Amino acid sequence: MHQAFLRYCRLLCVAALGGMLAFPASAQTGSESQTPSTGSPGSESQTPSGGLPGSDAHAPSTATPGTETQSESPGTPTGSNSAAPEPNPASTTIQPRKAAVPDILIAINKPTQRMTVTVNGHVRYRWRVSTGATKYSTPAGSYTPFRMERMHYSREWDNAGMPHSIFFSSRGHAIHGSNHPGLGTPASHGCVRLSLGNAATLFALVSARGVSNTKVVVRGPDPPGYHAATQIPQRRTRPVGLFGGFFR
Repeated sequence: MHQAFLRYCRLLCVAALGGMLAFPASAQTGSESQTPSTGSPGSESQTPSGGLPGSDAHAPSTATPGTETQSESPGTPTGSNSAAPEPNPASTTIQPRKAAVPDILIAINKPTQRMTVTVNGHVRYRWRVSTGATKYSTPAGSYTPFRMERMHYSREWDNAGMPHSIFFSSRGHAIHGSNHPGLGTPASHGCVRLSLGNAATLFALVSARGVSNTKVVVRGPDPPGYHAATQIPQRRTRPVGLFGGFFR
């Protein structure tokens, strides 16, 4: 009986040893491999796969039909990059149209007794003038000339000659040539006097461009102090109509 017990113990030891030897082999075959796989179907791999069906890879997909991608498809608006609405023509602000710039700008500065002639935005002439003396002030403002006369005779001021006259006010004020002294000081009866040569030059320039393309601007107050006109007007021998006479 003692021998039978020893035999039984040996069998148990052999069985236990066989089980120990068999367990590591089964653990190796049944355990999950830690080495990179070749991406066989059904396996979960951490390495980029070749896009086999059923594999869950981290490599960029080829965007097969039915998959959700982040790229924009033609003609399909997305929430982050939708087409901007077209502006409503009714709500468009209409910019005011700028006033047309005259070809010729004749600027007369009463405080300095100077005339500046600008042609197409460029200063061409600067001349001395004589505007209205005290009690005969040349009215400030912006005017468009309406009549030109190569030689005008003033019935209001003793038939005085006014060569190369350019009339700019409805009251009869004009730019004209004069041989009276005092250019550079207010000395006229309301008109704007120029030297005879400068008046002829200005007359030819305005004739070539047209009165409609010319602007006369008189600026500033009269110079301080008393200024007498260079001629005393003579008494008229016959009545003159409403616009029959003109200032000198």
